[in-house]
Amino acid sequence: AAAMEALDYLSAQVAGGQDPNAYAVAAPGTDQGPPVSLEVFMATHQLNKESLDVLGSLGPEIQDIVMRQFRPKTADPGSYEMNGKFIMFARSVERGQKGGGKKGDKG
Repeated sequence: AAAMEALDYLSAQVAGGQDPNAYAVAAPGTDQGPPVSLEVFMATHQLNKESLDVLGSLGPEIQDIVMRQFRPKTADPGSYEMNGKFIMFARSVERGQKGGGKKGDKG
């Protein structure tokens, strides 16, 4: 039941209420892995609410990149460490995408 509630929550946050399986869309220029459905991503990593909030706060292209590329090797699913790694990874991808490689921009 808790997993279904989390899936419903994520559907509203990330996919705008759409079927989470319909969200598997490739971001332009990223071919780091196969498309990942929200449901599979959640089940694989067992992320907490804070991590899900971070994922929900990202734009669709960044969400897709994060879900395709996040592959921690040393953290157990659902652990504090897994959630910390996910949040740091998601924010680093977000910064990299927003920066766009501009020289001299330290914002």
